[in-house]
Amino acid sequence: MAQDFVKFVELQHLQIFVYDLDYASEFYREVFGFIEMQTHRNLHDSSFAAWFGMSDRANEFGLDFRFMFYPDVLSIKLVSVADKDAETRRKQFEPASHRLTLRAEALGPVSMVVDDLEDTYKLLKRVEEERKYPIKLFGGPQSCDPIDEENIEASKNSALYGQTEILEDIRETFKTRANFGLLDPFGVNWIMCKNVL
Repeated sequence: MAQDFVKFVELQHLQIFVYDLDYASEFYREVFGFIEMQTHRNLHDSSFAAWFGMSDRANEFGLDFRFMFYPDVLSIKLVSVADKDAETRRKQFEPASHRLTLRAEALGPVSMVVDDLEDTYKLLKRVEEERKYPIKLFGGPQSCDPIDEENIEASKNSALYGQTEILEDIRETFKTRANFGLLDPFGVNWIMCKNVL
């Protein structure tokens, strides 16, 4: 029987584009009380670029990620374009010019874990083809690329600082992840993710 609606499991995280990863981490840590977790540096992953409908441009830019969480409430992922001077970007920041899409708001894709990634994709593909609701799928489910040891770290402010076993476990789990992106009729960018917990 075909799936009738998307079956969400949980909100995975909110993704926020920032022009300076360390400066943004300091703000969310000191003002809101978020706890810093792992950082991924300079990732060139086609599945990430596919979130924005740009999978053919994955090698054009690297992305830096830093995960932070507010216990029992919310996780956020700060994202910054790698290979750029953060101080210059902070002084010259214009949201529209630093986004991977033409939309100018800072909140990035809403990342959701779904019950069954393949069934969710089939359902949303039907919705796209029927055109009752004008959604745009950015390709089908795609596995994340494995990440190397040099692509994951924990800064001195991280709750994971010095915990190499946990970082290695995160690195190993990374390759089991899969997702796909879509744009809804109201301009909200969603990422549907496989449950790997």
